[in-house]
Amino acid sequence: MIGAMEEWRSVQGQAGYEVSSIGRVRSWKRPGPDGEPRIMRPFSSDGYMCVEFLVGGCRKKKFVHRLVLEAFVGPAPAGMEACHYPDQTRSNCKLSNLRWDTRKENSADKIRCGFSQLGEKGPGARVSSGTAIIITMLAALEPPDRATYVEIGVALGVNTTTVRDISVGKSWPHLPRPAYKPRRVARTAALLR
Repeated sequence: MIGAMEEWRSVQGQAGYEVSSIGRVRSWKRPGPDGEPRIMRPFSSDGYMCVEFLVGGCRKKKFVHRLVLEAFVGPAPAGMEACHYPDQTRSNCKLSNLRWDTRKENSADKIRCGFSQLGEKGPGARVSSGTAIIITMLAALEPPDRATYVEIGVALGVNTTTVRDISVGKSWPHLPRPAYKPRRVARTAALLR
């Protein structure tokens, strides 16, 4: 069943090896006992499927998703990287799930699919998304209503540096920043009580 849907092409720069449209790699260099090519067993490197080739007596690791794209689409255009989409699973190396695209689009795909480590999912997250949104809103107020970073930090129980980084977009950059200035309200610190 797989053979009917699977197309094989030569691996670029590696004589005697082929890669398939579903992400399998085979070697004609050391065929099996039946004379057929041997399917190489991939291994995982940070979730990405890899195979090793012997190049000049040294093992050279190659990512299977790149081999598939190079064989079926062509070499990576300048400024492009291999992207997994719509299935963000790194081990899915089917041609239908791969494309060359910019790093920016690859990051946008991760956000759309929920695989990004932005906000609370990030390993260094110090505040919840709700708190970060409150900080951006309070920092957008115009003087004299705007509280200082110290006042916001004390009111929310957040470090002043964290408040500043969120306010200027250094951390939590994916949060929408208010394009408007909220109407005048009583002193911000009073709102936080």
